[in-house]
Amino acid sequence: MFKIKEKKFKFLQKDVNNKIKEIIKKEENPSPTIAQINRGLGHNFYQGDIILNLKQAEFLFSKFNLKRNRRQAINSVTFPTSLWLNRTVPYTFGNSISEERRTRIRQALSFWADQTCLNFREEELFQSNPSETRLQFGKGNGCSSYVGKQEGDQYVSIGEDCDQFGIITHEVAHALGFFHEQSRWDRDQFVSVSLDNIRHGYEDQFDKESEEENDNQQVPYDLGSVMHYSECELIISKSLKCQNVNFDFLDAFSSPDAHNPVLSAKEPYNQKTMGQRIAPSFLDVLLMNKRYMCLDDCKSRGVECKNGGFPKPKDCSQCICPWGFGGKFCDERGSSVGSNSNCGETIKVGISF
Repeated sequence: MFKIKEKKFKFLQKDVNNKIKEIIKKEENPSPTIAQINRGLGHNFYQGDIILNLKQAEFLFSKFNLKRNRRQAINSVTFPTSLWLNRTVPYTFGNSISEERRTRIRQALSFWADQTCLNFREEELFQSNPSETRLQFGKGNGCSSYVGKQEGDQYVSIGEDCDQFGIITHEVAHALGFFHEQSRWDRDQFVSVSLDNIRHGYEDQFDKESEEENDNQQVPYDLGSVMHYSECELIISKSLKCQNVNFDFLDAFSSPDAHNPVLSAKEPYNQKTMGQRIAPSFLDVLLMNKRYMCLDDCKSRGVECKNGGFPKPKDCSQCICPWGFGGKFCDERGSSVGSNSNCGETIKVGISF
């Protein structure tokens, strides 16, 4: 379903890399990453921006089999009971959230609502008869979220510099049940981790889940996921030449030592897709739809989508298309990054098939 001829695949990946460079070059002052925003707060969070509930923390720091069973414990608590099973996610805003920031958060929620079968219902902070469980967006310290549905008002921090579309959709994805992409059990097939380049004390942030506990719904590993760490995440020293905006597709083959990242893609033309915070990728959207069984809504009446696309859950006559494809049936070449197409308009950068 997701296979594309190798030559076309490499051409598309090179094109993706060039598009990302164009976007970055247009930014005189590139937006900081979540790790940069949360610098100094890192030890308060799991994996840099995840808030643990009491049960998760107890499992994590249990004196029994701490290292081996840490992630398995988290997953046993988190899935499947942490999903929003009725597909409706109530939310509210804390008083610290400005109207401008509320608008950006609503845009991020609208993205997930439009691309999946999920619905988001806004409530007043102090309304009578509020939902028993709801997301409460606040301007706390940094960018952070719990993973999956919790009890009561569930805090999502959209702090200073966190109000970027890609970051907000990232934190919302945590709240909907997503961990980081690079913690998948099959990660080592696609990226190498240089432990010597990781800041001291943060090495365990790159632990993997076990195959038994990590259900990825058969969705391929995605270096372009909005949930993936960047190549420089938790780098030990700024002196390491890691964030090279002028990285070139061919340089990856001719100059393998040109930079020293924490994460290195096994296929070098994918190197600069890691850590993008532009928008959720096609595979992020596919996984969310599979996780919440949204694809079942169009099983008997959905349009037949080509090239790995799938019917849009809330309008089965439309297709959601992988990056590089467009048209009603995903059988045409997609439009450029940043254009206003109707199919996959905001999920076009950094896709791995």
